[in-house]
Amino acid sequence: MKKQDATLPRKSQIEPFALLDFLLVGPDLISVEIPGGDIKKFIRHESHVLTESSTEPKNLVVLDARSAWLLEDEKVKCYQSAQLLFGKVAFESLKLTQSLRCIVLLSGEFVSKPVKKEPQQSTFDSATDRLKVGTKWINLKIVGELFIVPTVNGYAPALLVLTELDEIKHVLVGAKSFSAGLESIRNYVGQIENQFISIRKDGETKYAMYEVKHRSANE
Repeated sequence: MKKQDATLPRKSQIEPFALLDFLLVGPDLISVEIPGGDIKKFIRHESHVLTESSTEPKNLVVLDARSAWLLEDEKVKCYQSAQLLFGKVAFESLKLTQSLRCIVLLSGEFVSKPVKKEPQQSTFDSATDRLKVGTKWINLKIVGELFIVPTVNGYAPALLVLTELDEIKHVLVGAKSFSAGLESIRNYVGQIENQFISIRKDGETKYAMYEVKHRSANE
């Protein structure tokens, strides 16, 4: 759970104007769906601070909600409108009645492209195959922090993983049951990168829950 920012209003001073459900996609980022009808209440933007280029991902909207929104009691509490950080074109083309799925920055800094840390470490490569998770346990090593990939349903958080066959693949981790397992590991050891996990789904259906186990390198 995030600590309350010193500039956020205390609950005794003011109540949030909205509560949103969320998915964790990283230590500083969450994914939310803002309901249609009053999007401008949630988002503000100043054109001179937006810098987009033709090489940036399309239809990705990122909000800066530092000092505006608070993650508490399993809800995102919205006290003020968040600043549009990235995605001006997508935002301005949105109809007021449409809901909006977006990434929200609660602390730290937003980097639109993954940063390569060391030559021998794997970073996002669009050529990596996607790992599909079934009902059988799969042993993996996480070899990078979270990043965002395009899917048929829009953008989704993903992780690069090393399989038991020494193959680098990426796995989608946007499901709440998956992200909750990862955040449990992060809270326990301080990071998810270089951690060993076992994963599976508890059923064959699209909405089956994920099971995530933290394990040692020798298991």
